Amino acid sequence: EFSNDPVQFVRNMIYPIQALEIKNENGVITIHGKDANSRAMLIGRERQNINHFTEIAKRYFDIKEIKVV
Repeated sequence: EFSNDPVQFVRNMIYPIQALEIKNENGVITIHGKDANSRAMLIGRERQNINHFTEIAKRYFDIKEIKVV
């Protein structure tokens, strides 16, 4: 679901995966994963999931990248 807030947009985009915290600092969105399994699902094999999330978010917002911590 689209949201004008980039943090809420990313939260909606990754929905079935739970994140402890999502922060936006100077165009870098940082996602704090709940556990190792959720971080692995967010990143994906060969970083394909996180790259897709970043490209989609860049279409709508002025962000540089999305990081998973």
